[in-house]
Amino acid sequence: MLSLGIKKIAVLGGGQIVAALLAVDLIDELHLTVCPLYTWGTATPTPVAGQGWLQAEAPGLELLSVKQVGHELFLHYRRRRNINN
Repeated sequence: MLSLGIKKIAVLGGGQIVAALLAVDLIDELHLTVCPLYTWGTATPTPVAGQGWLQAEAPGLELLSVKQVGHELFLHYRRRRNINN
């Protein structure tokens, strides 16, 4: 993609695709919206689906910004890539 001049792409949802991209270390930033709604159950979508990671192996994130609009929060994270994650 760099050969085409593409430096960034946006993946707009889909817990399976986000999990797959995280598993191969292709996500640099994450934008997450927290809405004031209760949803639950095994069919409830999640930001990252799949088998998951043990806590010690989970990809680490650094919070870059928080914006509140009404009762919603918009969180912007960067992937931490140091040895201790």
